[in-house]
Amino acid sequence: MQVYTAGPFFNDVQEAHAFALAQQLRDLGFGVYAPVEEKFREGEPGRGAVEIFDRNILWMTYSDVCLFQLDYPMTPGCELHVCDGKEPTPISLPDMGTVWELGFAFALKKWRAVTLIGYYTGPVPKVNLMIAQSLDGIAENITDVFLPSGELNLSALVAYNGKQI
Repeated sequence: MQVYTAGPFFNDVQEAHAFALAQQLRDLGFGVYAPVEEKFREGEPGRGAVEIFDRNILWMTYSDVCLFQLDYPMTPGCELHVCDGKEPTPISLPDMGTVWELGFAFALKKWRAVTLIGYYTGPVPKVNLMIAQSLDGIAENITDVFLPSGELNLSALVAYNGKQI
């Protein structure tokens, strides 16, 4: 079973997480397409932005599962906050590229079976309706969903049923 992993990798912490996740899934018996492993190197054959974009599209198209990191851990002191008239509440938004990949993968579901799973590296917040409805569910713990047999336990996903959590 092939898994496409989508999430931010703009700093060392995010990159280390993305590499560790790919290895964790491989150790459980899954094939993994991990964009973090595709380093952008302009001028190097096959490593330019267009080639990497095209390859990621191909990988999503042929994956059985697309796994989306839906939070974008911010550097301390740079967090975003929502003010609703009370105390400011810190929020974490998904990376824009990850959201684009989720939309593309959701469109793929019109033509083929693909399972779309979201996860957070921190607490699960209220989830935007459009993101929630695009996913098959949220994995609260990756190892509860991705089993050592290389199979999925979809009953471990938090389902939405049209509601935000």
